[in-house]
Amino acid sequence: MQNSYFKIIPLKDHQLKEASLVVKKCWQENYKGIFPPDQLAKLDERIWQQAMGSTGRHNLIALVGNKIVGLISYGVPLQIGKFPKDYGELMSIYVLTKYHEKGIGTALMQEAMQGLVRLGYSHAALWVEEENQSAIKFYKRKGWQKTGKYQKQIILGQKVNLLQYQK
Repeated sequence: MQNSYFKIIPLKDHQLKEASLVVKKCWQENYKGIFPPDQLAKLDERIWQQAMGSTGRHNLIALVGNKIVGLISYGVPLQIGKFPKDYGELMSIYVLTKYHEKGIGTALMQEAMQGLVRLGYSHAALWVEEENQSAIKFYKRKGWQKTGKYQKQIILGQKVNLLQYQK
């Protein structure tokens, strides 16, 4: 997908490092006040490089000029059995704060949803940290509905609840 401001393309191997640095920056911007600042400062972008390269995961990036400003990952559910069989998973979506409200997140999501259909899924589900209200508002505006399912996890040394949404 392309418009005059940005374009959405598949992530290539040589872009993994830059994309993982964008994810790290998004975490530092969006999880301020949710996770301890010292933990956010110590994030290691290599964890996302590894995740983006995992089997069954598809990654798209948003470019403004030649700069990666956002990305989305989708595909085969990471936790088989947590979703019905006809559900693919939206694993992550990140857009740098400076580029919010420009249609980039919406375009990334539309492309990922089309990708899930091409993979044979008729529905999608995702997990979101319950205190990430900006993400929850975005998902609700895009028609995602809370399922009532949740899982407890420890992220950056802190107990959190992840809420499941579906579409």
